[in-house]
Amino acid sequence: METLETPERLRLDSWKEIAAYLRKDIRTVQLWEKKEGLPVHRHAHAVRATVYAYPAELDEWLADRQQKGATGSNPPLSEAPLPKRRKVLVITLLICLVVGGLLTGAVVYRRRAVEKASSPAKPPANTIAVLTFEDLSPQQRKDHLADGLTDDIIVALGQTGRLPVISRRSSSRFKATHERLELRSA
Repeated sequence: METLETPERLRLDSWKEIAAYLRKDIRTVQLWEKKEGLPVHRHAHAVRATVYAYPAELDEWLADRQQKGATGSNPPLSEAPLPKRRKVLVITLLICLVVGGLLTGAVVYRRRAVEKASSPAKPPANTIAVLTFEDLSPQQRKDHLADGLTDDIIVALGQTGRLPVISRRSSSRFKATHERLELRSA
């Protein structure tokens, strides 16, 4: 039995089939259709369109393209956009390097900030700490007098500007303890 080939059997029904027929990748075939007039047809649907092409039309277009390429009137697509691709690649690479540098800088800055915050700050040499006074009177008061006296001495010493004074908050951890304090010289 003889099989008659209908026009539907003679057509290529997708970008993949068209690219395989021309032995190129899909992106190249799509660029040829967009920029060089590759004869591709579209069948519109509600949402999308399907593409198809006829091998005879593709062969005719390819022969015409090769003839123009031989006369030098139309450079092949693979040669034309290379400088543009190179420019896009260089710009993309530069953007990646800048973003990478900024991210690295941010990580280093954050790490240093965390290290600085976690390590106790060393007071400068010849620094004084005023320990909190203790009220030893027989009445049970709330140490307002002793705390006020400690604050006044810290403020007065700090206002002289000659000697750095450790804050009351830092030295208050020794309040109501009888630990032996050692003097250290820098």
